[in-house]
Amino acid sequence: MDKEVKLPRTRIEQIFYCLKFYFGNISFVSYMTFLFVIPLTIYAFFFSYQWIALLNTPNVNQVDIMIFGALYLLPIIPLTGLLGIGLAGAYTVMIRITSDQVCNSSNYFLGIKENWWKFLVLFLILGTSSYFVIFNFLFYNLSTYNLIFIIIRFLSLIVFCFLLNIITCACVQQVKYNMKFSKVIINSFILSFKKTLPTFFIIILTIAPLSLIFFFSRVVKVIILAILFLLYFGLSSLIIVLRYQYVFDEVIHKENNPNEYHRGLESFRRNK
Repeated sequence: MDKEVKLPRTRIEQIFYCLKFYFGNISFVSYMTFLFVIPLTIYAFFFSYQWIALLNTPNVNQVDIMIFGALYLLPIIPLTGLLGIGLAGAYTVMIRITSDQVCNSSNYFLGIKENWWKFLVLFLILGTSSYFVIFNFLFYNLSTYNLIFIIIRFLSLIVFCFLLNIITCACVQQVKYNMKFSKVIINSFILSFKKTLPTFFIIILTIAPLSLIFFFSRVVKVIILAILFLLYFGLSSLIIVLRYQYVFDEVIHKENNPNEYHRGLESFRRNK
């Protein structure tokens, strides 16, 4: 990047800075990561079709619906893991461009090569948690509600939210610091209690569009897929990485690693 170009002052400004100067990289990340979500997309169409067909079947009962959910939701686990592999490349690119480092398309593939199995393990865990949340809320219904039923349903959601926070933190941390996997998990567990709510809401807002492919009509799904293909994965990865760049700055770098504090921002360049 040209040294004469003034860097952004804050991580929020950095979103627009990256869109201006790294739009090609962000678009490339979206195109490549979309390839990893194609199987999940095909599955979502197939799942929706089978679910509607089941609900329109005469004399279908609750047991049939629960069995359908338990079996037909299983593919969401490995398919979420596959998406994680694509995000290994996406997060690698975003770490580099938000740290004002030289970045090109090869960094995407290098990120996958170095971190694919770690991201796969993390997203298999997240996919398993997603499986239980979807099953409990859509398919596990009792004729009479009781306290245990309510606890099971919402406990699965709480666990999912907690894991989502830890896993996204672990992914960004793994790419940025390249530490031992076990240490990344421990640190992510600790960091998940730092600035938790704002971080969690940002994560939810960035992943919400992906969940829309399970709903709506076919025409709307096609529109959603076009948006996902063009920009979504690059932009959502950028926002998540920038959020954790901010968290790492305030929780880790400010006191313990000042040489990394505000890397990618104008203040970092002035203090070099």
